[in-house]
Amino acid sequence: MERRKFVIGLGSLAAGGAAATGTGAFTSAEVDRQVTVDVEDDVQGYLSPQPADTANGDAYARLQGPENEATNTNDDVLIIQFNGIQNNLQSDQNNTAIEGSSSDYGGGLNKNAVYEFDDLITVTNQGPQTIDVSVDGENGTGANPAKIRGLSAGSDPDPTLNEADNFGGPVVEVAPQSNNTLAPGESVRLNFAIATSNDPNSNYSGSVIIKGDAN
Repeated sequence: MERRKFVIGLGSLAAGGAAATGTGAFTSAEVDRQVTVDVEDDVQGYLSPQPADTANGDAYARLQGPENEATNTNDDVLIIQFNGIQNNLQSDQNNTAIEGSSSDYGGGLNKNAVYEFDDLITVTNQGPQTIDVSVDGENGTGANPAKIRGLSAGSDPDPTLNEADNFGGPVVEVAPQSNNTLAPGESVRLNFAIATSNDPNSNYSGSVIIKGDAN
């Protein structure tokens, strides 16, 4: 089992994780995507998340190298941003936090709104065995928690404003598309949806966990 971090914020999303090492069989792989700013290597694991080759992937996701350049190497991390800044990703692999908020940059997610981001990222099976990809969620803790929910493959992420308002923070749903059984080298896309509340905060805690269980 491998565990790595993902980064989510309503002003911007960044993703990262420790690189997987070694070869051979595995029974499951798990990518723990925490809603904090923490950027590490992300592309080398058995479960490799990358921007999908789609309109949403192009608009909101980037592979970024150690010096903030847009690259596609084994040192890259996946950065996802919703703050309207496409080529000026305000974070790096030295764990530099994203400064400011979405309003500072004139973009980002509005309060009291529901957003759907289909085909946002692609998860590729880079291991030696066929796996089933699934997604779980863990609600955040502390002052600004987010409600994170993983859905079964083929489900339609559809969080509601009422749930976000009752929770007092954002509700994030993530689901793999229906083709979630992956042979080595095959990929599946993930769909995201976010319902925001009236809460003014832009940094929340929580985890999205992407799992790959060997058949």
